[in-house]
Amino acid sequence: MTGDKEILEAALFASGEPLDISQLSNLVKGKNARELLQQLMEEYSQRGSALEIKEIEGRVVMQVMPEYAEKVRSLAPKELR
Repeated sequence: MTGDKEILEAALFASGEPLDISQLSNLVKGKNARELLQQLMEEYSQRGSALEIKEIEGRVVMQVMPEYAEKVRSLAPKELR
């Protein structure tokens, strides 16, 4: 069975743009999406990943950490540069 955290992680990766908490909550009905997202944020932070998950004004985004962004910017889709 697929885990709820992994569903949220996959949605953030696949979207390529910030998602509303309500959109993410719909993917894990009956679960606390905000709590699951907080766990994911902590996991990414603790493992020293080049990616981070951030909540900004009620929207959540997966993004490259600032210290790596410039090095990979040329590989990003044009609309994200």
